[in-house]
Amino acid sequence: MRNYRAGTLPSSEFPIGTRRVRSDGYVNVKAEHGWQLEHRVVAEMTIGRGLETWEHVHHMDGDRANNSPDNLSVMTNAEHQRFHDHLGVQHAPRFVTLVCQHCGVEYEVKAYKRDESKYCSNACRMPAMWEARRHQAAALRQAS
Repeated sequence: MRNYRAGTLPSSEFPIGTRRVRSDGYVNVKAEHGWQLEHRVVAEMTIGRGLETWEHVHHMDGDRANNSPDNLSVMTNAEHQRFHDHLGVQHAPRFVTLVCQHCGVEYEVKAYKRDESKYCSNACRMPAMWEARRHQAAALRQAS
């Protein structure tokens, strides 16, 4: 299954099964009738029927991108509220603290973007990118 970057293809041209991570951390998947939330599709396949509009799908570990069947639980809105309110369930943090590889400053980033984030800002990312290009050019000059 191929993941596409937003804006690379018109929405209608994405192949069925394409996954996209939304800005809120939930995963959309392209289906025959448009984009659907992946956790709802997985839950429907697991229970063998379509979900009612009033049914909620809860991520047991709090990670919105972890849509494995054993991490999902279908419940009513009331059950979902009781689960959060009365049991005091703690979710995985939505933000994590990282250290900028350029300036060393700590910064926060959404948890699902932690693997692709290395710099606190474009002001740090651009000089690092330019430095990497200089090293590539120097290596090419030495090789020839």
